[in-house]
Parts: sequence; C-alpha cells; structure tokens
Amino acid sequence: MKQAVTTILGLGLSVMLLSSCDEMTRFQQESYACGYNPTGIYEIVLRSTKVGDDAVVTTNKGEEAMEIVFADDSSFILEIDGTILRINRDTGGIKVTRGTRYRNLTCEKAVFKM
Repeated sequence: MKQAVTTILGLGLSVMLLSSCDEMTRFQQESYACGYNPTGIYEIVLRSTKVGDDAVVTTNKGEEAMEIVFADDSSFILEIDGTILRINRDTGGIKVTRGTRYRNLTCEKAVFKM
C-alpha cells in the first residue's frame, strides 16, 4: 500500500513538472495575419526562427519563401529581392521596405505550440 501511494505521488509530481515545462515543445509556429492592405502581404508564417531558414509569405500574388536574415527574442528581419520585412514579435507590427518605399502594417500574431 505504501509503495502504491509513493508511485502515484511520484507520477503525479512528474506530470505536473513536465506539463509546466515551456521548453519541451516539439513544434512551434508563429503566424502574422495582416488582412487586406496596400502592400499585398496577407500572412507571414514562421515555422522556424533560425537565421537562414525560410518563412512563408502569402501575398496577393501567391505564396513565396523569404529568408530570415536576423532573429532574436523581440524581432525578425526577412528579405527577398529588395523587399525587407521587419517584424516586431511583441506587438505584431511589421515595417515593409521595398526600394525607397516604406509602410507600417499592424498584424495579428498567433503562436501554435505542440
């Protein structure tokens, strides 16, 4: 009886400790939904947050991959063919630079973890 109680308490404690671990995620995805806007950028999906990986950007012309050239805890910078996206991870704000043109977007951030 004493061994059964100890086993149950040990399992319960283990489950509580493991469920509170935020670092034990197998998969994480960040997405930024921007809706209709003059830049034509509707959504940005980041499945990886490492420099050199690609993010999927949905525009009015379809989907394209943009390289992550900078990443830290508060921002990302994506770049392709003279278009630069600076994403603020805290506010969901995106600064779009195309050549000499510059726009600010307010997007809705969603994080999916598994």
